[in-house]
Amino acid sequence: DTSLSFTVSVSDGKASSSASATVVVAQHTTDPNPGTCDNAWDASAVYTGGNQVTHAGKTWEAKWWTQGDDPSKSGEWGVWKEVGVANCN
Repeated sequence: DTSLSFTVSVSDGKASSSASATVVVAQHTTDPNPGTCDNAWDASAVYTGGNQVTHAGKTWEAKWWTQGDDPSKSGEWGVWKEVGVANCN
């Protein structure tokens, strides 16, 4: 983990003020033995809006009915929306 401290000072010639903050950046760790995904994407399955799948190391959510559309190739206007990193294989 890394701790970073920031201080901001302002002055208009008559008055001055400062504020400080500390941010701790935690190292991202990956489980060396991630579990098996029980919601892995299946090209032959039918998904409807709101269904979530894991594919290509990420979690995806269907925006509407779909079958056979690869989530990793969906794009901004496609049927799948990326919602995060998958914590499984």
